[in-house]
Amino acid sequence: MKMGIFTAGEAQAAHRSQPGSWKRPDWGERDAQRVAHLLSFLLYTGGVIKEWLRLYPGPYSRSEAFWTRSNEVVPERWMTTDEGDPLHPKKHSWRMFGLGNRKCIGLGNRKCIGLDLTVMETKLMLLFLAGEIEIDWVWDEWDVKKNTTGPKFVVEGGRCHQLDKGTPHINEGMPVHMARLGAAKVKTGCITCKIRRVKCDEARPACKRCVSTGRKCDGYVTPPTGAYSWSQLLRARPPPTESAPDAELRQLAFFRRNVAPSLSGVLNSYFWTHLVPQFSHQQPAARHAMLAISSLYEKFLEDPLDRSAEKNAFAVTHYNEAIKHLRTTTNQEAVLFVCILFVCIEMLRNRCQTAIEHCRHGINILNDIKTKSNITKDYLEPAFCRLGIFPYFFGVRPETFPAVTSPCRVPTPPFHSLLEVQEALDPLLVRTIRFIRMADEYRLGDETCPRPDAATMQERGEIDGLLDAWLDELQAFKERKRIQKCKLMAMREELVERLLESKWLVGKIWIDTCFSRGEAVYDLHMDKFRSIIELARESEAILRSMWTKFPRAKFTFEMGFAPQLAFVLVKCRSLSLRTTAMGLMKALAHEKESCWDLGTVTTLAVQVIGFEHDLQLGPDDDMADMVDDGTLPPEERRIKDSALQDDRRVVSSTDGTGILWRKVALLLREPEGPVTVKEEWVSVPLRPKP
Repeated sequence: MKMGIFTAGEAQAAHRSQPGSWKRPDWGERDAQRVAHLLSFLLYTGGVIKEWLRLYPGPYSRSEAFWTRSNEVVPERWMTTDEGDPLHPKKHSWRMFGLGNRKCIGLGNRKCIGLDLTVMETKLMLLFLAGEIEIDWVWDEWDVKKNTTGPKFVVEGGRCHQLDKGTPHINEGMPVHMARLGAAKVKTGCITCKIRRVKCDEARPACKRCVSTGRKCDGYVTPPTGAYSWSQLLRARPPPTESAPDAELRQLAFFRRNVAPSLSGVLNSYFWTHLVPQFSHQQPAARHAMLAISSLYEKFLEDPLDRSAEKNAFAVTHYNEAIKHLRTTTNQEAVLFVCILFVCIEMLRNRCQTAIEHCRHGINILNDIKTKSNITKDYLEPAFCRLGIFPYFFGVRPETFPAVTSPCRVPTPPFHSLLEVQEALDPLLVRTIRFIRMADEYRLGDETCPRPDAATMQERGEIDGLLDAWLDELQAFKERKRIQKCKLMAMREELVERLLESKWLVGKIWIDTCFSRGEAVYDLHMDKFRSIIELARESEAILRSMWTKFPRAKFTFEMGFAPQLAFVLVKCRSLSLRTTAMGLMKALAHEKESCWDLGTVTTLAVQVIGFEHDLQLGPDDDMADMVDDGTLPPEERRIKDSALQDDRRVVSSTDGTGILWRKVALLLREPEGPVTVKEEWVSVPLRPKP
């Protein structure tokens, strides 16, 4: 019976597809009493048992007069209850397992006191064997090995295998190969182990099995071109090495299950869920960096007062190991890949300036590469392009920070996917923010600062036109989907659309206001601020639905809605829109997005709003209770810019929440006067309120 299910391919596949039968169930002592109940759900397996007992023995049970497809393995005949089904046993047919029309096993001429236990044990054997072991017949190898010259008897299309003389035990094995499902059939062992027909551990340069027994390992045969399939080369989740310590295996599993799907936020997570595990299996530096990220991320979920990397010895050890391995590699693609992982590590360590330095080094290396692989063009270049945005929010100047000079694969309209829409916007946003920071010299300068020249104004107009063209293509993309009556997009895609459009709105406001020395110019863009709020409100409804199924991530490597909402909080002077943005910020933003810390951003915004509207706002005040009379702050009360200083102090409160004090520099301009700096200390709760 067990061999029978292996020889019937369709029966074998159907058996494995049953719920609970593909993998060995993890039954503990508490579940032992439920085994019979759990096995009762394996209806197909029960049908397999009955079918093979029908076939062997009994010529009557193979009669076409009573059994449709009588000589075939058809377990479904024991599962159907429709008497009109051709497979349904005909009335009054003799059945091994019942009398008349009774369907239950255990009646008739095969009834015995131990039958129920026998059936249960047989189900367990089939569950574990057929569910975990693949058996292939290898008659050709067997005939060569046994030097078979006599007749090869065939019964019902299958070769007959000779048992010992008149006895039921197997003579000299069976002509089969057996392998565990999910385990690759290793054919890449060393030459010595192949000759000895023993399992090789495939250690390099000489296998340990040969060395430990005093034999000379003759090395490995180089596989010919095309020997590996794409599924092998691009396996998304290669198994960790068996020699890895339990702590590392746990962190690798935690990364794949919890960390990787969260790091990209609502954007495509393929880089983290597929490429990083693949690359970490090939490059030790990437593997150690991935372990450090996993440990730091898990620590990030815990007490905010205990997040410093120095208190996470596991992460520090693997970060140092990654750095050590990276120093010895000459593979520039590997350096770029690990550089992105280092940026993530420093973001989790709250070391924004170090993360920026890793970005700087990575972009410089990328610009120096003459010939780029497809991986570099398709994944690494777009990743560094996006990473080229956040440094300009943390004190970086275009004169001192490089841009990706090689042409990224920017999709050309019309766009056919949302990923193309995103990849067309990212380089445009990089160009926009670099232009904005170059314009700061004039915007924040005094009256003696020279006005922008014609070339600068022409570039501004070009960027503005490209932004408008991108929006037109986005609208055309949406219209094509509507005309084609596409199915409802996945919630993640709906979020990406709204996220990209909110970024576009911020870019438009930037480019329109970059040469205005006064802050009142932002009042002309109230419609765009309202649009950002509306997009965020729609996204909140979608995210709340998603978070009922998936936990809300506390950290994301990619920027989400936090920077756009923070822009509304500091540049939109409508108190009602600001209070709405604050509520959406707490509902939408993750505790940390890239280098944006939710507690710091909201605290800084409260400080700005309180100063501009002349309100006494504390960190625990609910801005939703504020009443907006429609009055906008006067120009002299408006803050032109703000920046966090390096000075900080951490104070533990009595309730254990902890408070971080940061020094903030607020930039103001008196009417017809220079920019002045006002410094204040602000408190940042280390555990943001839900």
